[in-house]
Amino acid sequence: TKGGGVWIGGSHSSHNDDADSNASGTQWTAYSGKNIEVGDGYSANASASTVYGTYIPDSIIDTRRTGETGGNLQIYGYSTGGSSAVSGGIDIRNTDLYTGGGSITLEGITSDSTTPAQATGVSINGDAVGEETNIISDGGDINIIGSTAADSGYSNGAGVWIGTYINTSATGGVNITSGSGDINIIGSAQRSAGSDWGHGLAIVSRDSADFVHISSTSGNITLSGTGNTASDVGNEAVGLVVQVEADTASDTFYVKTDSGSITLTGNSGASNDKDIDLRNGTVGGLTIGDSDTGTVAISGDQIDFSTSTSNVNINGGALTLAPNSDNFSSTLTLENVTLGSNLGALTIGKSASNANADVIISSAATIAGAINIYGANITLNNILRTTTANSNVNLIASGTISGNSSAAIYTGDSDSNNTADLTGGSVLLAADSDNSS
Repeated sequence: TKGGGVWIGGSHSSHNDDADSNASGTQWTAYSGKNIEVGDGYSANASASTVYGTYIPDSIIDTRRTGETGGNLQIYGYSTGGSSAVSGGIDIRNTDLYTGGGSITLEGITSDSTTPAQATGVSINGDAVGEETNIISDGGDINIIGSTAADSGYSNGAGVWIGTYINTSATGGVNITSGSGDINIIGSAQRSAGSDWGHGLAIVSRDSADFVHISSTSGNITLSGTGNTASDVGNEAVGLVVQVEADTASDTFYVKTDSGSITLTGNSGASNDKDIDLRNGTVGGLTIGDSDTGTVAISGDQIDFSTSTSNVNINGGALTLAPNSDNFSSTLTLENVTLGSNLGALTIGKSASNANADVIISSAATIAGAINIYGANITLNNILRTTTANSNVNLIASGTISGNSSAAIYTGDSDSNNTADLTGGSVLLAADSDNSS
């Protein structure tokens, strides 16, 4: 468009489930200084055989203009299902979206009570080996929002699905990149009936040729998922799941920003399920943050690393693992994780709570700053080390603190030789911190 905006599929400013509602309009900014009145309602599939509200394969949409801020791009879609086994609000495959300084918004919903095999609010993939979908904004925000509605009945689904297409393999790659703008990817899954799994936000790579790369130069990145609330989902109602199955490729999935923050948030509607599940393959292709990243926050009442067969790599300015509420709802085990040595701080749990779940440290932590761990019973099965002067290590438990033969704590150990060569910080081991026993 050489600087103009692109608007596809309606709008949904009221965020209700009425695909035909055009009663009230809303203002859309096509580009800086140009507002257009548009209808308030999604585009929707019109027949039983049409399964996507908005389907964009093998396309290029480019609003950039040399020397100027590009136009904004908004794509909406709503699916009420049909005779097919697939239902989706927005489905994007092997497509390039570029906006320069303009923003990109993708918002889709599935409301399908016909029990399809799979349903997604927004699905993004490359479509075949060697093909890619690129979503790139140099200066504007990127917002991807998808949901499956409460009246849906499907076997497998997700509010937002990115990567290898559902129940297939080898469908290429996805790049989501911003310059100074933020990236927000938010998925929510609900349903009234069905079986198998229903995730809020699912990022999946099943083949060595498949990948998902999410990055920003200076913007913040948020990945957030709310899982299915139906009781028949069992243990596959994860809020946010990242699943790397490839065994021959590194960097299969990464989320990185050079100076912004990274936030991963999950919430499962099933009380027995995980809020965040990071499932890494045998090579180690799951990476969160790098040496230039700011803070990394991973939040969920149940955070799980146990299904990884190689270590999840986490790096950045500081790392916090914390519950959404006051307490973890089950034991948090730090395992199958490699923490970057430039992390400026490590915090696990919340200091305000005296009723945390147990915390087990099975992965080593070498941190360029303070370490604070809060839990009910804390078990140390590996080394905690600070590599900067005057950096403290605090383990505060409402119950007990224990360790095995591999446990050790070192402070001021800049060369990691188990001897302090800098002014060491203090070490506080505070058991029964609430005086309850």
